[in-house]
Amino acid sequence: MKKQLMIAAVAASMSLSAMADISISGSSTASFTATGGTTTTGLSGELVVTGTGGGATVSSTIDLDAGTVGAPELTMNVAGVDLTISAGDLSASMTMGDFTVTYADAGAATSITLGMDMGGMSASHKMPSTGNSTTTLSGTLAGFDASYSKNGTDTNVSLGGAVGGIAVSYMNNSFGTANTDDPGTTISATMDIAGNSLTLTRAAATSSSVTNSASVGTALAGGADLTGTWSNDGSEDTLKLEIAVSF
Repeated sequence: MKKQLMIAAVAASMSLSAMADISISGSSTASFTATGGTTTTGLSGELVVTGTGGGATVSSTIDLDAGTVGAPELTMNVAGVDLTISAGDLSASMTMGDFTVTYADAGAATSITLGMDMGGMSASHKMPSTGNSTTTLSGTLAGFDASYSKNGTDTNVSLGGAVGGIAVSYMNNSFGTANTDDPGTTISATMDIAGNSLTLTRAAATSSSVTNSASVGTALAGGADLTGTWSNDGSEDTLKLEIAVSF
C-alpha cells in the first residue's frame, strides 16, 4: 500500500512539472560613445523571468543596470477571450471570424478597438475615452508592407520591402505611437556587404532637425554582435560602438 502511495505521489509531481515551467532569458549591451571631445562608456542588461502553467503565462523584466523589477504581466485565454493584465492595465480581446474586438483599460483611459481582416489587408478603428479616434489600414502591396493611420488631422504612413537585395523603409509620422515616440520622417536602407550588415538612415524630426547615420553590424565569436554607428545631427559627429549578447 505504501509503495502504491509513493508511486501515485511521484506521478502527481511529474504531472505538475509537465504543466508548469519557469524560464529565464536576458541580454546585455556594452557601449563606447564619442561625441565631439567627450567619451562615455555604458553597460546595461536585463533578465526576463517567465512562468507558465494552467494555460497562463506570467512574465517580469529585471533591469540589472537600474536594479529595478518590472511589474508582472499575466496573459491567458478565458472562454475564448485573450486577457492581458499588468499593473493598472487590462486588455481583453475576442475574435469572431474575421472580426476582432479589443477592450483596453489603463486606469483613467479606456478604449475599444474594432479590427477586421480583408484578404491580406487589415483595418482597425480605435475609439478612446479621451482624444481622437485612430483608423488604421495595413497590408502588403506589390511585395511591400504598408500601413496608413489617421488620428484627427494627423497621419502616420509606413512602407517597407526589399529592392535588389536591399531592405528599404519609409516612415512619416505626424503623431506618436508606442513604437514612434518622436514624430518625423525616417528613411533607411539595409544591405549586406561581405557578410556584414550596413544600414543608412536619414531621420528628420523637423525641417531643421535632421540626423544622418551609418551603422555596420557583424557577428563575433561566441554569439555576440558588434555594431558601429556614425551619426551627425547637423552640429557634431558621434561614433558609438556596441557589443550585445543574448542569453
